[in-house]
Amino acid sequence: MYETDLLFGIAVILLFIYLRTFVRDFLKYHHQFWKIPGPKTLPLTLIAYLFTARSNADRFEILQNLSKRYPRYYSLWFGTMYLFITDDPDVAQKLLTLPQCVEKNFFMDLFGFPNGLIAMKADKWKNERKLLNSTFSLPVLQSYLPIFTKCISKSIECLNEKCDKEEFDIKHNVTVVVMNAVMNTTFGKDLSRDVAETFMTNTEKLLDIIWKRAMKPHYHYKSIYSLSNMQKEENEYRKFIFDFVTTEWNKLKNNDNDMNSVDNSFIHHLMKVSNNGRNFTSEEILDHCGTMLVAAADTMSTALKFTLLMLAMHENVQQRIVEEINEIFGEEDLIVDYEKLSELKYIEMTIKEALRLFTPTTGLFREVRADVNIGIDNVCLPKGTNLVINVYGLHRKKELWGDDAHLFRPERFSAENSFNRHQYAFLPFANGMRLCIGNRYAMIFMKLIVVHYIKNFHFSTSLKYENVRVKAGITLKLIGNHLVKITTRRKGDD
Repeated sequence: MYETDLLFGIAVILLFIYLRTFVRDFLKYHHQFWKIPGPKTLPLTLIAYLFTARSNADRFEILQNLSKRYPRYYSLWFGTMYLFITDDPDVAQKLLTLPQCVEKNFFMDLFGFPNGLIAMKADKWKNERKLLNSTFSLPVLQSYLPIFTKCISKSIECLNEKCDKEEFDIKHNVTVVVMNAVMNTTFGKDLSRDVAETFMTNTEKLLDIIWKRAMKPHYHYKSIYSLSNMQKEENEYRKFIFDFVTTEWNKLKNNDNDMNSVDNSFIHHLMKVSNNGRNFTSEEILDHCGTMLVAAADTMSTALKFTLLMLAMHENVQQRIVEEINEIFGEEDLIVDYEKLSELKYIEMTIKEALRLFTPTTGLFREVRADVNIGIDNVCLPKGTNLVINVYGLHRKKELWGDDAHLFRPERFSAENSFNRHQYAFLPFANGMRLCIGNRYAMIFMKLIVVHYIKNFHFSTSLKYENVRVKAGITLKLIGNHLVKITTRRKGDD
């Protein structure tokens, strides 16, 4: 009886806190809420609507349909959060370049790693970004080519075991090779496949929990979330990551002879900056490396899985890539340097088209730090407004990409077709003041893996493009498996 009364008392207190927060925020934002287009619902109405949907795919489709119903921008309530959402490139440009909108919002707080560049507060981010820019300079990225190639060669050995057999889900193979490459360039050492797979599993589970929490507004309150099993699981996965990073950092500080040093690795760079007076705290080291391992690996593997699936579905595109590879490298074994990689224009167009249709990051999230007029339609956004740029919707707008915007056509990214395109129409790596620091790293690795995979294998699939369905998560997810069949590509194959 006592326990029941206690739980009831806690529920009453939490309800009071929620209502107080809602009333406070509703009074703050309601004038703007009624001026801006959007569904005029109370906060819990949208939540109820979303959670009566049959699946995550249906929920994602509901949110995309809102963008079609309210062109350019709209606002709505989600729980006690007031959201301003856009899929318009002009509005996106304003939101990504105005100094009042540089702050990452509440959704990124859930991601964690607060001292990493992705979730870092704006006041600290600017100086930290300058310190870390050299880590992703072109000379450093060029030095990673042998590391990338070694990781890809190991992946090809594993794929050879599946070659000339039945269809299989390529998700696991892609995720492992990406995680292995990111670990090598982060820690400066070759790690075993078992370690990469274990890390991959913990990362996927962590991101899944973060997304589930984001979609449950009552879990946005730490007081409620701390009582859940999800919080305990999240802590376990984060501890695994932090323990791993701590071990590697301590080895470097102690000059462990077992460490196969790569001077340009990310963690070595952090050490050099620390030795030059920055003195990173242990929490900052954990968050910087954790961001690399979790965010970078997940976004790149998502992009590559969809790219390879598109190649399996589009024989004509795959053939064009084979012709480009043969034209630049001939039919001998591949020796890929940065100059040759830069010549692979059609492969780059193909990757960009996959990123357009299946962008790993479906939305960009910001928060208004001070009341601001965005300079479009006299829209004024109060301090605290949560901003969402619907990248998935932006990338599929017919007004920007043509009536065939839903189709996979790499030629959209030719120099001629890209000449007059709005510079904020394509945002797989964001843009503006918080452009992703790793965008060149990602493109170099993805081009390299496509070159080697297509040089060695022919990809096909029984899946049909028109049947592809996706759902949102921390990154975009395919509903079903990334089924492909690979056969050996022999010299002279057209």
